[in-house]
Amino acid sequence: MRGCARAALAAAAVVLLVAGCGEGEPQGWEVEVPEAEFQDRAERVAGEWPGAVPAVGEVSDLLPLEGVRQAGAGERSITMDLGHSACVMDDFGALVHETEEMVLVSGWGVAHPNASCTAQMIVDPVRVRLDAELGDRRVVDAVSGEELALPGR
Repeated sequence: MRGCARAALAAAAVVLLVAGCGEGEPQGWEVEVPEAEFQDRAERVAGEWPGAVPAVGEVSDLLPLEGVRQAGAGERSITMDLGHSACVMDDFGALVHETEEMVLVSGWGVAHPNASCTAQMIVDPVRVRLDAELGDRRVVDAVSGEELALPGR
């Protein structure tokens, strides 16, 4: 019976950790979205396309995207999957940079200073709004430098 009780307590602790119960979080925690870092990287990838190389170790809070969920030619938004660790919790999103030929996107995530980090990846949908319809432009991940496959194309 003791083993069952320990297993139940361990499972409850995992559920509380994953649920992100906010007790003990510092007040005034501010997140700085890495917009300038993203814009620099996006412009570089656009200029080097299609020979852009992955940003290994050069972008701190930018994250590659796992794929595109929804993006139609006539739409002015793209919904993508962003993989992040439990350290990131609620402080994540996506950024976009548009050119005439392509739409460059990236995820971002900032680890919470008091987060309990685990080894699993969490995937959440993120959405960006476009200034113009997607049309026939390609969608490129600014972190990996790779074109993302679009549903239906």
